[in-house]
Formats: sequence, structure tokens, C-alpha cells
Amino acid sequence: LVKVMELKDRFGGLINQASAMFGGGNGADMQEMLVGRLEETRSIINKVNDAFQDPAVTTFVCVCIPEFLSIYETERLVQELSKFGIDSH
Repeated sequence: LVKVMELKDRFGGLINQASAMFGGGNGADMQEMLVGRLEETRSIINKVNDAFQDPAVTTFVCVCIPEFLSIYETERLVQELSKFGIDSH
């Protein structure tokens, strides 16, 4: 989300021009609306992330069919979940 905020700074002029072209009015208002929505989304993402990382609340139980590719992909899923501190079995 930080990267998205950096993009806003980089492409602010483009957003202003596009907003004016499509009749959106003031580009600064459009930017503020987008930033506000991103901030709302960030708080939701943080809550979900906290819930996923709390083993008392969330545990992923991985299930697959006994075929090579399915087992391989399930193992990859378990590794990715562990990278983010998410409990899985």
C-alpha cells in the first residue's frame, strides 16, 4: 500500500488531467478521494492480517488430492503461509 501511495505522488498530474478529461472536476479532489479509500482499505487489510496471524483465531487446514502437482502446490502454499506467520496444518 505504501507503493501505491508513492505512485499517487508520481502520477498526481496524470490523475488531474484524466479527471479533467472525463468531467470529474478538480483532480486534487479526486486524489483525496482515492487516498481516503486507500486508507480505509489499509485499516481493513491490517485487521484481516492480524486475524490471519493469530493462531487462536485462524488456522489454515490444507487439503489436496494425492497427485504430484496437488501435493507440490499444497506444500508451496504451506511455505508461503509460514513466510507471513500464518498457522497452517
